[in-house]
Amino acid sequence: MFDNIKAHLKPHGDGKGGTYFGATGCGKTYTMLFLARMLNQRARDIFNNPTIIIITDREELDRQISELFVSSKKYLHDENVRSMESRKLLQQAMEIQKYYDKCTLIQTISRVNRVFDGKDMGLAVDYIGIKQDMLEAVKKYGSPQDSPIDEIAFAIAIFSNHLALLDELLHDFDASWFFYGEPIERLICLDAAAEYVQISKEMESRFMNLSRKLKAAYDICYPSGELTDGETSKAQFYLAIRSIIYKQTKGDAPDAAVMNRYVEKMVQDAISCSGI
Repeated sequence: MFDNIKAHLKPHGDGKGGTYFGATGCGKTYTMLFLARMLNQRARDIFNNPTIIIITDREELDRQISELFVSSKKYLHDENVRSMESRKLLQQAMEIQKYYDKCTLIQTISRVNRVFDGKDMGLAVDYIGIKQDMLEAVKKYGSPQDSPIDEIAFAIAIFSNHLALLDELLHDFDASWFFYGEPIERLICLDAAAEYVQISKEMESRFMNLSRKLKAAYDICYPSGELTDGETSKAQFYLAIRSIIYKQTKGDAPDAAVMNRYVEKMVQDAISCSGI
């Protein structure tokens, strides 16, 4: 983000500093604080003692950000940090300093599911139909080295390839119980699949290597909504097998009773979250 802001700084750049995505609780406010310090302390010949303005659309978030920044003056090496009480005061300050034509935009997007006094539940927002536009915006305003569209397309290609390789590796194993059976039958099927994969060290090693790469691609592809229900179900089947084998062979292997409880919980979690 810091390097991207330098590259797009006006007057020579377009002023589009970038977009930062952060989930609830990931530390967005502290990220802003760290970035503000970097902008204030590094490359002073380029930024020339910048004025940093943070605007938010929620009172509680405004309070959190204000308290953090005002209490961090020493960390920021700036005693002029202050919270504006109104838009009018902010507008007046900006007009006095003539900042409008020098602004570089950094936008943050987050979920609005925090609770506070007077708000006892989260808010689920469904931005129907704008996913592609959002990805295009990130590609346009984000770092030129990173394109979420290209990354997802690349990840889907890797995912599809490794899913096919795992299908081929386990083509003689009957997994119908996992997809169509009762919960206990799914549990039995996973146990049998883990044993099948461990027929030989070579097969186990190949399966763990393929499923590791599948998991990495799945973690990128699944939130994008580009995977079909069938692909998601198959991936969860292979990743469940991987979890069983990993728990059995890495570190202190649990006894059978502990392993059964773990697998049962894992299957129930998969059923509840995906509707398999």
